[in-house]
Amino acid sequence: FQAMTSTTIDFGQTKLSYYTTGQGLPLLLLHGFCADHTVWMQEPNGHDFMKPFTENYRLIMPDIPGFGTSILSDSMKNKHESSLPNGASHDVASMDYYADCIKAILDAENISSCAMIGHSMGGYILMNFASRFPGYLKGLGLFHSTAYDDDSEKKAGRTKTALFVQQHGAAPFVKELYGNLFGEGYRTTHQHDIETIIADATATSTTEGIVNACFAMRDRINTSAVLKQLEVPVLFIIGKEDKAIAAEKTLQLTSLPERSVICLLEKTGHMGMFETPKECRATIKEWLSVITR
Repeated sequence: FQAMTSTTIDFGQTKLSYYTTGQGLPLLLLHGFCADHTVWMQEPNGHDFMKPFTENYRLIMPDIPGFGTSILSDSMKNKHESSLPNGASHDVASMDYYADCIKAILDAENISSCAMIGHSMGGYILMNFASRFPGYLKGLGLFHSTAYDDDSEKKAGRTKTALFVQQHGAAPFVKELYGNLFGEGYRTTHQHDIETIIADATATSTTEGIVNACFAMRDRINTSAVLKQLEVPVLFIIGKEDKAIAAEKTLQLTSLPERSVICLLEKTGHMGMFETPKECRATIKEWLSVITR
């Protein structure tokens, strides 16, 4: 196992944290809403989803501003947290802002070309990145994510969530959110694992992070036209039981790119890296082989 390195860089008035491990072609992995880099790999806690890729790929795993605490050791807790600028408003935490953070990390690492996978909100950010900095991309992965914007009902829900979290804090919302992210089978058989995942998500999610992310997601634009323009292979990992990103709608996007690698997961919700890791890994491997052909 390759050692994981933690790095923090200055970005404007704030700091960005990211984690690197492995060697080879750079592969950036961006977590989703109310999560951090540990959804991809968490040592020593045994979640080793992307560990097999460290032999041939250099993994870069950022923490989105407002989310993330170090799990490398207790003594490092909270020292490496991507933070939002003081007094951050939704004007700051737009999809443009988050995508600029990703560009800053790549530039700090002197990486001008890499493959990228975004889970859920991470995919929204990478679609924005792809629309503005396509030259950096060797391949783009939408992992339980979409290029569509929110409909009016979902936009209203984002505003409601932001107000709720401002009033009641992160913990009650995170518990409710994660209760709906897993497919029925996994929810029934892995209750203890889900409780651990919820505890980790609660620890990593700040009130400001959730509020700003809600506004950024609510105000994002439809980027499906970007998929038509991309000249790199696009990965789609889709859960049939995903209540957050409807499978039928995501499937409509798969015909837009010039080259797509598609995985439709049976009995899987929004968290394939936990629910069906073998199938997800196999599809990522296939997509990477298309990139490096």
